[in-house]
Amino acid sequence: MLYPPDIVVCAGLFTVLAYSVVYAHTIIICNLGGVIAVLEEVAGVSALRRSVQLMRGQTHVGLLIFLGSTIGLAFVEGLFEHRVKTLSYGDGSSRLWEGPLLVLMYSFVMLIDSMMSAVFYFTCRSSSLDFLDEEGASVEELEMMRADNSDAIR
Repeated sequence: MLYPPDIVVCAGLFTVLAYSVVYAHTIIICNLGGVIAVLEEVAGVSALRRSVQLMRGQTHVGLLIFLGSTIGLAFVEGLFEHRVKTLSYGDGSSRLWEGPLLVLMYSFVMLIDSMMSAVFYFTCRSSSLDFLDEEGASVEELEMMRADNSDAIR
């Protein structure tokens, strides 16, 4: 039994799109979990749970951050492939400065990605505290309640 080619192509595109969204969401959760592990006193699975909890309602912002950093990294990697690996120069002298420059650019994009993840953490944290603050408690009381709850869990 053969299927029409259009159905196969559409099913393949849908599968790739679904996989890409799940992959991007997983990367965002892991990046935010890494920031939480550094800034809070939780680590491992607890940090990942906390990142999922904090990220509720902010997923679109995380996807935009992931898209921006992925485009930047792909651009620098493409430049590296084109300028350093494939082009052949007479004496290879420009590779001496282009390679380290591209490594510096890649490091800079990674640094900006880490900084955006930290800002995203503080944004998610403040929005979750604002949501809880609508119930009438002050931010300081909410922080103390969260600290007490985490101490009680341990």
